[in-house]
Parts: sequence; structure tokens; C-alpha cells
Amino acid sequence: MIKVEIELADKEQFLVSFKKAIEPDNVNFPKGVTMEVKYEDGVLKIISESNKESVMSMLNALDEILELAKTVERGANDC
Repeated sequence: MIKVEIELADKEQFLVSFKKAIEPDNVNFPKGVTMEVKYEDGVLKIISESNKESVMSMLNALDEILELAKTVERGANDC
């Protein structure tokens, strides 16, 4: 099993907006991939696990999430 944990610390407004933005995408992962997103103590945690056969699917999903983070951040900075 392969596990990746990403922790993001930023302004609460950005982290809450980002969590809401990725929640709709946090379903229907390929077989063998799981992802959990939680906000605790001012830190957004993204925890993903995959079996060896699905590791590329997991990495692609994480890449999409990080791209979305850039988009949300740009939108927050424009406000």
C-alpha cells in the first residue's frame, strides 16, 4: 500500500473554499485508490492511499487536486 499525505496551511478562507471545491471530486476513485480530506486546527489534510497497481491513478488525482488549489488561490487573490 502506498500512502501520500499533503498538508496545506494558509488563510482559513482559502482552505475552507478549497475543501468545498474538491469535495464533489472526492468520489468515484478508481479501484484501489482512496482519498480523505479534512480540515483541522487551521490545516487542510489530504490523505490518499493506493495499491501498487493503481498508483498512477492516485498520482493523477492528486495532480488534479493541486491544479484546482492553484485555481482557487487565484480566485481568492482576485477578491
